[in-house]
Amino acid sequence: MSSSSSSADGPPPVAGVRSLGHATGLEILLLQGSVVEERSGYRVVRTPANPTYHWGNFLLVDGAPEPGSLAGWVARFRAEHPTAAHVALGIDHPEPGLDPAEAGELGLAVERDQALVASSLLPVEPIDGVELRAVDPLDDSPWPALVDMELLDFEGGDADGHREFLERRYAGHRELSAAGHGSWYAAWVDDRPVSTLGLFRLPSGRARYQQVMTDPAYRQRGIAGALLRFAAHDQQAQGAGDLVIVADPEGPAIGLYRRAGFVDAEPEWALYAAPPE
Repeated sequence: MSSSSSSADGPPPVAGVRSLGHATGLEILLLQGSVVEERSGYRVVRTPANPTYHWGNFLLVDGAPEPGSLAGWVARFRAEHPTAAHVALGIDHPEPGLDPAEAGELGLAVERDQALVASSLLPVEPIDGVELRAVDPLDDSPWPALVDMELLDFEGGDADGHREFLERRYAGHRELSAAGHGSWYAAWVDDRPVSTLGLFRLPSGRARYQQVMTDPAYRQRGIAGALLRFAAHDQQAQGAGDLVIVADPEGPAIGLYRRAGFVDAEPEWALYAAPPE
């Protein structure tokens, strides 16, 4: 077993991770201080700074699980993360053949996302009344407004706990920005953020988008697409290589990404159970 974390001085310990989505996701986490512990057949990912971040505290399985083995993987997750109320298993295989019935018996949902990649994006088209800019990591004032905007999409559950999770997550994004790994961006209307995302340069040379979100009242106006392109041009001017983003293949955002210039790379698979309410 080995345990290590990453800095920009060298490549992160993601050698052997085949999935583009999982590999770049690990790079982001490692830059933020998460730890990856290598085991026989899997990796344990821990994010001590944000223990309720489910996809910062998970197992990444090296390949397709054997049929009938999912109960064992759940038990392994529980042993590695004994205080976790969730279960999160990333699967590092492009077509793992997961059985929804076997997963469902264990309370797990089979999740399939789509990794997309682009060498560059189309030019930015200005939108009247909308200002696009990077969020200053040294300025305290914009960050609480970004948390408030994200809470607009929160439905039910523990609102205070979710706010704390978002505050911790944004603290990590802010630290990455301050350290020069990339920037957090927002679109502003009358000094109020209406869309936001992050884009960070990775030790592999690629750049990975994070947490694309738009205020529901400002969707379908081209704002998120403009911000996506603005961030790409800004980071590639600072040396970023290929751009990577991950999306729900059945969700509305994937069409936006394709129109901006992204093309499908490969699926990203996971098994997940939310904490009981």
